[in-house]
Amino acid sequence: MTASASASAPSWTRSTGSLSGDPFFYENRHTSPQPVPGGKQPGGEEFWIYYNTHRFSGKKLVVKPGGKYTGTDKGVYNILVWHGSGRFDGHDIKAGDFHKDELLVSHSAPSSRSRWRIPGARTFWSSSFSDRISITDVSR
Repeated sequence: MTASASASAPSWTRSTGSLSGDPFFYENRHTSPQPVPGGKQPGGEEFWIYYNTHRFSGKKLVVKPGGKYTGTDKGVYNILVWHGSGRFDGHDIKAGDFHKDELLVSHSAPSSRSRWRIPGARTFWSSSFSDRISITDVSR
């Protein structure tokens, strides 16, 4: 018993109206990190990494070895620690440690200033995500 099927490669020259039919998918949808206005301090800097949407937002925080960073965010958000270790408002944080690499910042905490302290010799970076929009129009 033999089966025959015809298969064809997608045509990148005609628009199908779907995302998968866009030959310039990356160029048309990539969002490069953008500095957060007022987010640069001697110890570190924040960047928008998810923006231009009304569904969620996200930032990347980079803190230099031995650095400190103080910031304020509105609303509930979570923090994922990707590289390095340190302290966030008195809590130990460490990338790769199942018990210390993710934090949920509750409603009352974001309205006050959050303090990051990175005593280690490695650059620290984390990302934070919120279901509320902090910024919706970042010019590229």
